[in-house]
Amino acid sequence: MAKNTDDKKRKAQEVEAEDDQDYYEDEEEYNEEEGQEGEEEEYNEEDADEMKTKAEKREEKMTKKSKFDNNAQMVYDAKVLWEKLKLVSLSKSERQPLVDRLFKMVEGKMTQIVKKHDASRIIQTLLKYGNEKQRDTIYNELKSDVVAMAPHVYGRFLVVKLLKYCSKEQRNEILKAFYGSIVKLTRNREAGHVIEYMYAEIANAVQRGAILEEFYSEEYRLFKSDKARTLNDIITASPHKKEAIITELGKKLTKALSNKGELLVTYTFIQKLVIQYFEHATPENCSDMAETLSEITLPMVHTKDGAVITYYTISYGSAKTRKSIIKGMKDYFCKVALEQHGHLALLRLLDVTDDTMLLNKSVLAELITQLPDLAVSQYGHLWILHLLVPYSSQVFSEHTINRLKPVIKSTQDIEHKVSKKDHDTRRKELMEFMAPKLIDLCSNHLQQLCCSPFGVKVLTYTLKECQGNKIILMNRLIDLLTTSIDEEESIVGGNNTSNIQLLLKNDYIKTTDLPKSMFEKLKDRLVDLSLQDENMAFIVRDLIKYALSENALQKEAIKIIDKNQKKLNQGNVGCKSMVKVLLNQNTTKDTKKK
Repeated sequence: MAKNTDDKKRKAQEVEAEDDQDYYEDEEEYNEEEGQEGEEEEYNEEDADEMKTKAEKREEKMTKKSKFDNNAQMVYDAKVLWEKLKLVSLSKSERQPLVDRLFKMVEGKMTQIVKKHDASRIIQTLLKYGNEKQRDTIYNELKSDVVAMAPHVYGRFLVVKLLKYCSKEQRNEILKAFYGSIVKLTRNREAGHVIEYMYAEIANAVQRGAILEEFYSEEYRLFKSDKARTLNDIITASPHKKEAIITELGKKLTKALSNKGELLVTYTFIQKLVIQYFEHATPENCSDMAETLSEITLPMVHTKDGAVITYYTISYGSAKTRKSIIKGMKDYFCKVALEQHGHLALLRLLDVTDDTMLLNKSVLAELITQLPDLAVSQYGHLWILHLLVPYSSQVFSEHTINRLKPVIKSTQDIEHKVSKKDHDTRRKELMEFMAPKLIDLCSNHLQQLCCSPFGVKVLTYTLKECQGNKIILMNRLIDLLTTSIDEEESIVGGNNTSNIQLLLKNDYIKTTDLPKSMFEKLKDRLVDLSLQDENMAFIVRDLIKYALSENALQKEAIKIIDKNQKKLNQGNVGCKSMVKVLLNQNTTKDTKKK
């Protein structure tokens, strides 16, 4: 008896597959006919016979299918109507009658057809274009089956549409239906998408907390709070539960991430849970979690929370774990370096990986292939500056500097040292590899760097920090800045004013011929150029104040300013600032000498 039932089901599936194929063949013909509307067609007897044969075949298949599926004809007719309804070009007045007709066809039969791939799309379209009453009817028919539909390959799209188009009260009821099954459903590929949509797009603070709490323990799976609370709140209120909660959370995360980790780590609620685990678990348990995550950091490093997880994974990881992370990110380091959040992971890798040969070969060698583009990028230049001036408050925010500390501290104030090698030794080994590349970069892309607020920082700190032959670089820089002064679209001034000012404040510049060359080029027109352009006035001010500091030419320059003090004071803001800063500075120096 069971065998006969299985045979019937198999035959029904075969007939349905044949019908779908035949339907989509007819759909192509329908679309072709629509495109040729208005054209004169020639009658072809053989084509007519062929069409008749197809119609007969379809009718025969439908007859067979109807023996196993009472809704077969209705679904087919609904699909034909749906093809017209889904057209974006339809006006509201044209679409509404089609919606009403289609709704009448499927009303009362939705639970029987929603798991069919084509019928599911029909209901989704009705939710999108239907009125409030029709949506209420759809919700009432399907509300008892939403959890069962979520793991289904076609049903999950319908659950998402219900969450999107139903009323707030109905959405809340759908969310409640999932409570108690969150962990189990997360492990299912299709249902996981539904949970992620609920958490990221639909849930409020209380509901998001309820979703996360199911990973903590059986108690929080069964009993929900009507107030928003975080894991920190729970641990603060019940410190004795902390160990059990973290242990259970670790088990559930490890089990889930070991099977479908590459997909799950892209979910925002999973990322939030992993961060909570790293913040509260012991360093030993964090190291185990880092090993679990080591091969799946790439899919999540692009998001804010994902980058933080990657940061923790690198920080707590062993040498083997870090090697796996580097291997997993191969060919993507340039992309990661350019990202707002992802660059943090790159900074941490360069900061704690003891195997500098591996960094040079696998990470830096890949990054230097796009060095000119990275150097002028808002985030892409930061790893370069971290090598040149690590932990600089002029480059990084206080938050980032705290993240990059050589010791990581948990919420219990347990400290964990993140590397064995001394930081200065590591930096020296990396700079031996990078310094020649950075000097070449600056020599060959000088104008591009000078015209970028990020690139000029790379140039400034390369001049100051890199050891090596910089003669060619300085000669080109002198030539670029001095010849540019006379050009109509000069890089000295305008939008590049702050860039050139930063360059002139560099201590290394004082030791070169650049200040002297610029002053010799400017001194005969110094006052006129400053009066014409306030940006040029600011550059002249900083040239004299910083670059010519402790130089005999500074006195000559100040004499010119003093001589034209009245004229400059009547000029633009830059000229007034020049007089105020330089003459006051000179007066202060003279007073100190006396």
